[in-house]
Amino acid sequence: MMKKILAVVLAAVLCIGLLGCGGGKKEAATADRFKEVAEECGMTVENAKDIYTDKIFVDSYLATAPSGWQAVFFLIDTADNAHTYFDTMLAFVEGQKTGAGSAQTTKRDTWATYTQTNGGKFAYVSQIEGTMLYIAPTDADANKAAAEEFIKKLGY
Repeated sequence: MMKKILAVVLAAVLCIGLLGCGGGKKEAATADRFKEVAEECGMTVENAKDIYTDKIFVDSYLATAPSGWQAVFFLIDTADNAHTYFDTMLAFVEGQKTGAGSAQTTKRDTWATYTQTNGGKFAYVSQIEGTMLYIAPTDADANKAAAEEFIKKLGY
């Protein structure tokens, strides 16, 4: 009996630990949800399909905050292409490093994130299923907190 209780407690602790470390499932946002959250955050949103013309993009939206930082939301034709494009964007952002800082990558089956704070800039890339969120490098002191709040509200 004691072994069964111990096993249940251990299983619960492991599950909680995995969720606390980012192991949980994330839900992909819709374009409407992206626009809604951006507007709640005081950002202006425009369709960016004419800017981002790669064939894998089903649609894309650009949100700009009053302070100038920008977020791009991509709807990608397949989850596999989204995974591949995540790696492309990660390499692109890493290539823009200008000094000392930190970076963190987390990859799971259906989602991945990359956060970089470097040389006074903050950038973020997140892919969930067939969607991607990209926060273009922005002044970390002035915009990181607002960008992180936006990311949190969107669930990315």
